[in-house]
Amino acid sequence: MRNTVKRIFAPILLAAVLTACGSAGAAAESFDLSSADLSKLVTLGDYKNLAVTVTEKAAVTDEEVQNEYDAKVSEIQNEGEQITEGTVKDGDTVNIDFEGKKDGVAFDGGTAQGYQLVIGSGSFIPGFESGLIGVNVGETVDLNLTFPEDYGSAELAGQDVVFTVTVNSIVNTISEVTDAQAGQIAEGASTLEEAKSKLREKMEADAEKSYQEILSNTIQSELVNVSQFQKVPESFAKDCADLLMNEYTRIAESYGMSVQAYAANVYNLDTATFNARVQEWGEDAAKQAIAYQALANAEGITVSDADVQAQLSAVRDENEYSGGLVDLLKYSGDAANVRTGLMMEKVNEYLKGVAKITNEPVNTEPAAEEAPAEEAPAE
Repeated sequence: MRNTVKRIFAPILLAAVLTACGSAGAAAESFDLSSADLSKLVTLGDYKNLAVTVTEKAAVTDEEVQNEYDAKVSEIQNEGEQITEGTVKDGDTVNIDFEGKKDGVAFDGGTAQGYQLVIGSGSFIPGFESGLIGVNVGETVDLNLTFPEDYGSAELAGQDVVFTVTVNSIVNTISEVTDAQAGQIAEGASTLEEAKSKLREKMEADAEKSYQEILSNTIQSELVNVSQFQKVPESFAKDCADLLMNEYTRIAESYGMSVQAYAANVYNLDTATFNARVQEWGEDAAKQAIAYQALANAEGITVSDADVQAQLSAVRDENEYSGGLVDLLKYSGDAANVRTGLMMEKVNEYLKGVAKITNEPVNTEPAAEEAPAEEAPAE
């Protein structure tokens, strides 16, 4: 568990740490990574001869491309062509929003948006589908209905309800996808053949991106492993842990959860254990940040004002980033953040150039059944 989370979070947290601790807005007592004498904190190992082993980039097969293509085609066929005028007839497929209420109160399972329903299919209770025949697209109607006495829910069986239904569109099913839908399969494609080719290009680009991310994480971890740390400033480790907790909290909130619930559901950790682990991961991240900056200092890896300005001029949208905080920093529009993100990229590329990289083949054999490995205790 610990190693997994470190691999996931290290690049994200490292970027945030380098920026926050080197910013002018940091508290006076905070550790300033950008100006500290790092020789008193770490002795870098032989980073020019790092030996790292990663699984080779996964090849994209014809079968995988075809499966992705078929899935896109099925999606288009299922969505169909949305007709935004006309009157609902028996046998039509309609896209509807609806809300069911009993005694003026919405009941569980009675509300949906963008639901596709075949009129006459018998999917809904009696009167619902027939009540939509003759309704115009864009119209909203109230259907006064009664649930059957033998309905599965005791709370609704035999009960009078009102369904408020809006007909969004009538859906014409698409039996055969043509070149006209190629752009829906792959952006920029004008023919189905081109769409399949572009799908392959995207899948191969995704495989390359995944490989490079794993390689960067592995090299970063190995740099820490071969280096000797004299000490890690407590204030810096705490800053790292706080930043990490803030990021976990943000992610949890995006799922509508508390960070405690997120820790329990995703990592199977109780609150006390999770808090303790975050402190450990904070110290790990502090080590990574110190080693990263020390290497940049040793090799004279810097980012020029021209580099920063060129990146800033390329920013179109603060949300335009492809993954991880390094990219987010580059697109943040803040010069200090941009500088940090670009420096990290340069260090990554330097290490990839000097590391002794061994690629293990992708294991395509099914895993043998074995007893689950016991998690090693945290150091």
